[in-house]
Amino acid sequence: MVNGVLISFLPALLLPVLGDLGFQSTTFGDSDFGVIGIALGLLSQQVTSTILFALAILVVLAGFFFLGWKTRKEPSES
Repeated sequence: MVNGVLISFLPALLLPVLGDLGFQSTTFGDSDFGVIGIALGLLSQQVTSTILFALAILVVLAGFFFLGWKTRKEPSES
């Protein structure tokens, strides 16, 4: 029921953010897209695009680092 309410009202809250990006009158019906889109839209209004781009690069690099850290095998002692 909560997801139904979210997918009904989140696109309406996301419209101003998408309008600022040049996607006027465009909506997406996923609740995860709505939540992340609103959060990133509000964040982009607070910081410059360079800082937001650098933050995105750091998140991707951190993902690669932790993926490599998890898949690295320890040397055997034999």
